[in-house]
Amino acid sequence: MKAARMIKAGVLALAMMVMGTAAFAQGANLLKNGNAGDGISGWVDPDSAWSSVSAKWNRGGRMFWPGRRKTAGTRMYQDVAVSSSTGGTAKLSAYAHGYGTDKDKAVLRLEFLGSSGSVIDSCESDYASGERDKDNWRQISVSRVVPAGAVTARVSLVGINGHNSTSDCDSYFADVVFTVSGGGQTTGTTTTVNPVPASAVSLICTLEPGGSVKLAIPGETVVSWTSSDNSVATVSKKGKVKAVDEGTAIIAATTSSKTVKIQVEVEE
Repeated sequence: MKAARMIKAGVLALAMMVMGTAAFAQGANLLKNGNAGDGISGWVDPDSAWSSVSAKWNRGGRMFWPGRRKTAGTRMYQDVAVSSSTGGTAKLSAYAHGYGTDKDKAVLRLEFLGSSGSVIDSCESDYASGERDKDNWRQISVSRVVPAGAVTARVSLVGINGHNSTSDCDSYFADVVFTVSGGGQTTGTTTTVNPVPASAVSLICTLEPGGSVKLAIPGETVVSWTSSDNSVATVSKKGKVKAVDEGTAIIAATTSSKTVKIQVEVEE
């Protein structure tokens, strides 16, 4: 378990931001030119290999393609600021096609970088291998909790030529979307949670079995605490959460004016 994803001790204070001041609109695509409508504008192409071409195989619009890159693989990427969304859920998705061979791959890669530019956490999607059926596009996606200390999310489209050194890299991407929902900015022991619908989770934290965390809502003296699954995590009348066994539990903090929901993931 990566330490950056774990909250083990101390007081975690939750406060709702004023509507309209949230860093991200919930569900909005944070990428520039995710549909290739403006070529590859907004993306960084270190190998000068990528281009935008007319989509086909039963899809309209445009798509990204790494061109005639005769190497093992190439990527282009886009950086998105996420320093104000610690604990939120980041999701990257796209439609992918690997026409031409059953070995070429189209991969989505999501990395979180700290202030020094080093990678704090990363993950990749399952790739879409080449399909003999030309109409077969596959939607692939990957999601991750924004770790503490993350400043930037680096979103990459990766084309891997697994056929041979002389063939084209037939990896195609369309409708690339990156969103962040929930979460908030952490300063010291206070986490400011972005406004979300009443039914949505405002924060996600991860604990090991036996671990605990103290929750509080600034300015509120009367709070009712409940757990959706006491076999996974319990919560005391004063907001102390204790992890019991592996699984997921929703901790609800209800005041006279609102309910805040915290998702607790208990993992070894």
